Amino acid sequence: MDSEAARAAALQAAASAVPRGASQANLITYAEGLIPWLTAPVTVTLDITISIDGSPVFHSSNGGEMATTLTLGVDNQVAILAQPKDASGAVTGDAITFSTDDTPGNILTATISADGRTWTGAVKPGVTGMVTVTANDATISGVPPATTTVTVVAGPTTHIDLTETVT
Repeated sequence: MDSEAARAAALQAAASAVPRGASQANLITYAEGLIPWLTAPVTVTLDITISIDGSPVFHSSNGGEMATTLTLGVDNQVAILAQPKDASGAVTGDAITFSTDDTPGNILTATISADGRTWTGAVKPGVTGMVTVTANDATISGVPPATTTVTVVAGPTTHIDLTETVT
């Protein structure tokens, strides 16, 4: 619904709801309050926050491509929060889908939050590698996806195993 159609529909609804004899200002104020109900905000971007072990480390207000590194023995998990936002920066109700190139979970054990907006990858002991996670708006087309590359690297040396051979 375009803005003129929304305004006309809001004025028509206000005319039937506002008592006869109300001022034009009251009618217009009432109609303006109805416009958000008649027009759903359109998502234009994905706001992405990447956290490691609960601490935010990166943020992008317009999706795009991001990268982060997890260190075995130091970091336990990465969380990617994707919030769809309209042009004014308000969070919309759009659904988010996540996809990854590590679908069998060989590198990270993935879970998705109950509200569907946070993808969490837990490290597997001793497993290194790279995982690409993509967040998409599942409700409306045209919103650029957000892609995060998570690299899991070996941790610091904690001990050295020696084998002696006596001849």
